[in-house]
Amino acid sequence: MTESSNGDKGALLYRLEGVGFQAGGRRIVGARGATAIDVLHDINMAARMCGRLLALRDGAILAACPPAKVMRGDVLAGIYGVGMGILEHPRTGAPIGYVE
Repeated sequence: MTESSNGDKGALLYRLEGVGFQAGGRRIVGARGATAIDVLHDINMAARMCGRLLALRDGAILAACPPAKVMRGDVLAGIYGVGMGILEHPRTGAPIGYVE
């Protein structure tokens, strides 16, 4: 494995550990009827982990809704300012955003 791929693997493992932590926190928060706020810069991870998304661009709120309403090419293009597409996760069918 090259140094670059080791770094990539480390970054991925770090993100996956964060997902596990977030999932555990989400269960605790949900059981208590509370709200938790998390700041994520990966829209695919945010859509997977969160019940609602608040999307900002230049300090303006562009979307505040469930992930299914954000995970559309036109909405993501408005958020990121570049052409975006959506594909389905091969196992779960969840939407995945990508730059066109």
